[in-house]
Amino acid sequence: MASCQEFEVTVHTSPGLTCGTFSRLWLNLIGSEGETPPIVVNEGDRHLLPGSSCAVLVRTEAPLGHLLLVRLRLDARTGFPHLDWHCSRVEVCRPSEPEKDPEHQVFLCDQWLGPAGGDVELRSGKLCLLQHETEEKLKQQRLRHLQNQQKVIRWRQFVAGAPQCLDLKSVSELGPNLSYTHRSPAVNLRHLKGFSERSEAWTSFRELETLFAHSGKHNAVASFVQAHWREDWYFGHQSLNGCNPLMVRQIHSLPDNLSVTEEMLRPFLSAGSSLQQELQKGTLFLLDYEVLDGVPANQINGKPSFLSAPLCLLHLNLEGQLKPIAIQLQQTPGPAPPSSCPLTPAVIGCWRSSGCTALTSRCIS
Repeated sequence: MASCQEFEVTVHTSPGLTCGTFSRLWLNLIGSEGETPPIVVNEGDRHLLPGSSCAVLVRTEAPLGHLLLVRLRLDARTGFPHLDWHCSRVEVCRPSEPEKDPEHQVFLCDQWLGPAGGDVELRSGKLCLLQHETEEKLKQQRLRHLQNQQKVIRWRQFVAGAPQCLDLKSVSELGPNLSYTHRSPAVNLRHLKGFSERSEAWTSFRELETLFAHSGKHNAVASFVQAHWREDWYFGHQSLNGCNPLMVRQIHSLPDNLSVTEEMLRPFLSAGSSLQQELQKGTLFLLDYEVLDGVPANQINGKPSFLSAPLCLLHLNLEGQLKPIAIQLQQTPGPAPPSSCPLTPAVIGCWRSSGCTALTSRCIS
């Protein structure tokens, strides 16, 4: 007869005020050779209170092998509200042989569980790609998780020709882990009133700074942008963290319609390097707004505006900064910049280094 195995299991509830629950928590330990029958964690004086730890001793006569998963399930108690529960983690300690440290595993959770949500299976250790999994039970667990996600996240056609949208009648169908409500504090618009119908052009950046001094100084992010928006590193930062980061792509050869030469770019590359070496290393990136080519521009105050279709070449330097090193305003290089963009380089082909961000703010935005 196999000897009894014991596991000291501690379930941790997250510290938020609404993280606790009245519901009954069932727990199974799943190993490579078997699993324990479900037991109730919060019985008697043990409760799933916010920020609390609930310990329970799990015994099994059958061998489990290597512990792979912890399964949790929440059942509502009769006469109590059906509150969701936020689990932080589950820790499992298995006493080992004398004079050896006990085996200790942490199964991270950090998610909501509800009485209607079914089983949740937690794993420990490092994550890996599916093809690198060595345990069949872990492969099956990942497959079950994927199938459950596919039942919740479905796509449907809203209007013919438009991008698809989520196939949901209500956001609540996503469940507590995929939906949330955040209410931002009200924005103080007092100093912006009266500007919505302004037709006069701004005469200088000093005028904008005066407006910002009244309406934006309380915003730390806006203040940071105001201080750094002319700097090349921040241009690259915006390319990766702005409203359209998917436009950036790595290139290993220059496009034919980008009018740059090795001599023009050498001062902005790493010391001792060349354009071809940087292309091979993968440190050059391109922003290509060909989609804007030929799109008619709006009229502002009765005057036609200019809409460019730029190409921007960026370089990832040794400091880890993504900096613009060349900007071309149109898809086809021309002899001069557009009349509405008062710049004076010899060709529309390139503006480089510190002139890039200022150029972008005037002509590309």
